Amino acid sequence: MKLEEIDIGKTDEERRKVILDNLGKQVILRDVHLGLCHAKLIKENDIETYFAQLGDRRGFQRLTYNDLETLIVLYPVESYPLPEMFTQP
Repeated sequence: MKLEEIDIGKTDEERRKVILDNLGKQVILRDVHLGLCHAKLIKENDIETYFAQLGDRRGFQRLTYNDLETLIVLYPVESYPLPEMFTQP
């Protein structure tokens, strides 16, 4: 897979735009409360929060734009597909 670190900007509005531009994609994100984690960006909840499906047993989480510290988007390449997301049985 290919990794691309995204400049998240300095304001909540810049972070919100970055999240909205990458909805549906698998990412590695660093959040103030969750730390570093693998996730899929699901949807915007409101002007301050968004939902992400975490790639571990924590499932779906509502996160705030101002807690986002780092965003790395994952892209598949022919010989390295994206990892599968954990789903609850």
